Amino acid sequence: MSTLVTLRTITHALRGWPTPIGAAIRTTPETFDEAGEIRDVGARMQLELVGQQVLDASGIFK
Repeated sequence: MSTLVTLRTITHALRGWPTPIGAAIRTTPETFDEAGEIRDVGARMQLELVGQQVLDASGIFK
């Protein structure tokens, strides 16, 4: 989690907007399949949430 905090700090310093929720995905051989699709349901939910936040914000920061 300290990596996410550091990335958020850097983003703020560069006047960027970090998503409210950060996704910390532990990658194991079981997380993704050979085609790069997500197998892990928890990881998928986290990434979908971050993706939705980015889409929602894209309408605000035009």
